[in-house]
Parts: sequence; structure tokens; C-alpha cells
Amino acid sequence: MWYLEDKETILIEDEILYTKKNIKSNIVVTNKKIVIEKESGIFRKKKSVVDLIPLTDVKTYNDSVKIKNDKETVYLQTITRNISFTCSSVKNAKKVCEKIITARTGKNFYIRNKAKLKKGIKIAKEAKEIIYIVAPIVIGFLGKKKK
Repeated sequence: MWYLEDKETILIEDEILYTKKNIKSNIVVTNKKIVIEKESGIFRKKKSVVDLIPLTDVKTYNDSVKIKNDKETVYLQTITRNISFTCSSVKNAKKVCEKIITARTGKNFYIRNKAKLKKGIKIAKEAKEIIYIVAPIVIGFLGKKKK
């Protein structure tokens, strides 16, 4: 059994198939850790922790969390090992990945991709300027008739 610490909040919960032991489990992502737990018992349901991973153990490289999803399966690298699990759907796998990345980096999707967006806007503006310069030349060239 595990408990929430002070100032710890649950970000997402989902049913998964934990591939380490190939058991149906639940994943709970908080702002401090990732908990994988399973339910046991027929009449009296009891939850037990299968794996508990502090977010500080999740690997990062160049401010990029080492996590990816391939359809429903999520692959996560920690300092000590690699973990994989299968979510109930592709949509849920993406949500779990996003929550883990946000919790580990402290930045949400929009903040992380703000620089990429600014770069894309800058490229679009430069392309627009080039089109304004080149278009009249091309139109003039195509407008000339052969004699």
C-alpha cells in the first residue's frame, strides 16, 4: 500500500497490462512518482504495489524525457532499468506519456513546444517575404510570349 505525500497530487490513473510480469494492473502517475499496483482477491479486493518509480529516476537527455509510445505500448527508461506497459488504448497511452513528461520536466506540452512554434512562425514569415520578392519575377517571366 502506498500513500500520497504532502503536496502530492494524482495526475492520471489508468488500467494497464504491466509487461514485466504480464499482469493486469493500474498505473497512477503523481507529481512525484509512478505507482503500478494490482488488485488481488476474489471477494475482498486488495491493492498491492507491483512497482514504485520516483520521477527523479526517470531518465532525461537535453530536457527530453526518455519515454515513447508505440500504439498502446509505453516504453520508459529509468536510471536502473527499462519499463514497458500496455494501456487500454492509443489515446490513453499518449495521455499517460504526456502526464509523465509534464510531471518530470515541470512544463506542459505548450510550454515545451513554444520554441518550435516560434521557429515555425519565423520560417513562415521568411517564406512569405521570399514569395513577395520572387512571385513578380516569375509572373513576369511566365507572362512573356515567345516571338
